[in-house]
Amino acid sequence: MTDNSEQIEYWNGSAGESWVETYPVIDRLLEPLSAVAISHADARSGQKVVDVGCGCGGTSLKLAENGAHVHGVDISAPMVAEARRRAVQLPNVTFDVGDASSQPYTADHQLVFSRFGVMFFADPVTAFVNIRTALAADGRLVFICWQSPMANPWIAIPGKVIQELQPAAAPADPEAPGPFSLADEARLRDVLSRAGFQTVSVDSLEKELTLGADMAEAMSFQRRIGPLSSYLAENPGEMGESAISKVEQALAPYQTEAGLRMRGAAWLVTASG
Repeated sequence: MTDNSEQIEYWNGSAGESWVETYPVIDRLLEPLSAVAISHADARSGQKVVDVGCGCGGTSLKLAENGAHVHGVDISAPMVAEARRRAVQLPNVTFDVGDASSQPYTADHQLVFSRFGVMFFADPVTAFVNIRTALAADGRLVFICWQSPMANPWIAIPGKVIQELQPAAAPADPEAPGPFSLADEARLRDVLSRAGFQTVSVDSLEKELTLGADMAEAMSFQRRIGPLSSYLAENPGEMGESAISKVEQALAPYQTEAGLRMRGAAWLVTASG
C-alpha cells in the first residue's frame, strides 16, 4: 500500500478524539524531548515553517513564539480543529487538514519540523521526497522519532503485558506505519538518503518522561492511548479490568515522589540538501 488511507481513517476516528481529549497530558509527557527538538530547530522571526503531523498544535505554537510563520499540517480533522482553536488570536500560525506525504508545497520554507509525526507514512521514501519539495535551497528538515520500544520502557512495559495476554497475536511488522517504523537508525538514514537528502545527522536523545503526577493519572492516560487502550476496546468487562490491574502492577516500580517517571529515547534528526 502506498497511500495513507488507513492512517487517515484511524486518526479521524476515536484515536483522534482521544488525542484531543488528552493532549495536555501528552504535551507534558513529551515536553522534555520536544523542548530539545524545538530549540535545535531554531525557528526565527520571518522564517516560513511547516509543522508535519502538528496534532493539536502545541509544537506549532512553540515554533511561532519568536515570530516565524508556521503552517501546521495533520491528517486528523479533530486535532486540527483543536489546533485552530488554540491559535485563533495568532496571525503567524495557520493549520490545515492534509496529508503531508502527498500535498503540494511551495519551495520557500526554511524549516520543516515534526515531533513524532513522520513515522506513519505508508511509503516513507515517497513521503519524504514530497516533504523535501517544501524546503528552500538552504532549508532544513528537523524531526524527532522514537527509537525502539525496548529503549522506551514507558511503552514497552505496558506493551509486554498486553502481548502476554494475547500470545497468539501475530508480531507486528517493524516497518509498517506506526510509532516505531523509523526506530532502526540504518533504515532511517536509508529512507532519507533515497528521498534525496544529501546531509543527514541522527543523534540519540534520551530523557526521563513523566507519565502522570501519580498512578491514577498515569493509568488514565494508559486507558486512552497506547497498547492498553487498544486491548480495552476489544476486551471490555473482566478481561479489561484484569489487564488494567496487570499494567498498573508493572508500572508501580516507577512511581516516585515526582510522579511516575520512565525513560524515553528518540532520534533527533537533521537533514538538508
